[in-house]
Amino acid sequence: MLKTAFSGKFWSGILEKAGAGVLDSAGDLIKIVLLYLIARALIFKLIDKVVAPAIAREPAGPQSARVKTLHGLMRSVAGYLLFFIAAIMALRALRVDPVPALTTAGVAGLAIGFGAQRLVRDVISGFFILLENQYSVGEYVTMAGVTGIVEEMGMRITRIRDDAGKLNIIANGDITTVCNHSRGAVSVSVDISVPADSDLEKVIGILNQAEEELATERGMSSPLKYEGVTAMDAAKLTLRFSGSCDAVALEDVQMAARQQFRDALRHAGISLV
Repeated sequence: MLKTAFSGKFWSGILEKAGAGVLDSAGDLIKIVLLYLIARALIFKLIDKVVAPAIAREPAGPQSARVKTLHGLMRSVAGYLLFFIAAIMALRALRVDPVPALTTAGVAGLAIGFGAQRLVRDVISGFFILLENQYSVGEYVTMAGVTGIVEEMGMRITRIRDDAGKLNIIANGDITTVCNHSRGAVSVSVDISVPADSDLEKVIGILNQAEEELATERGMSSPLKYEGVTAMDAAKLTLRFSGSCDAVALEDVQMAARQQFRDALRHAGISLV
């Protein structure tokens, strides 16, 4: 009887202590999660508050684009650091010593190390992209086979919205070559074909006038100017007009120029071929 009673009390005590330990750990984990979420929200709000005046001072300039890039990177770094700290605190709450887990040289540690190589490469690449100012948020670029506008640059990834509206997420370590179309104007050319017997000087004068209106409307870096005759035969003459504009507006400028030239020639009674 005594033995049975003693055994019952013994196991009851063990279970009670285990239950209390689990409840304590669960309570600590809930506190850690709440602290993590609160700290994350406060830090992100502080970063936004610090960056907002710099963006407001020059909303469309290159400095603003660089500030926006740093803004995304700061949020990314802060998020990763807070998560790492919360994970360490959670391990301690579960009565697990994180030091051996982080410093072990066993098979698991090697596997984690090999798996983290790509992560480290992405982070280092992102650091050098920012340091060398290869591109900024809002710029039109081509990288990793994708062409579009940079929406966000993080510590590990870059988000690009392509011309079709699709969001592409590219690891910074996969970016080997960057073509930045926004650093300076790009060339734009438009070819117009008119009948071979047309008065060339009259046609050029009409198109030059139409081009001036187009340059004013589109804010082109360099207005379209007559370059010469690029092709000719018995039926037609092909005239080329060249200039420069922002890379993002290239296609729009070409389409608008063709429409403007067509309307101007048609109004003057000159047909296109």
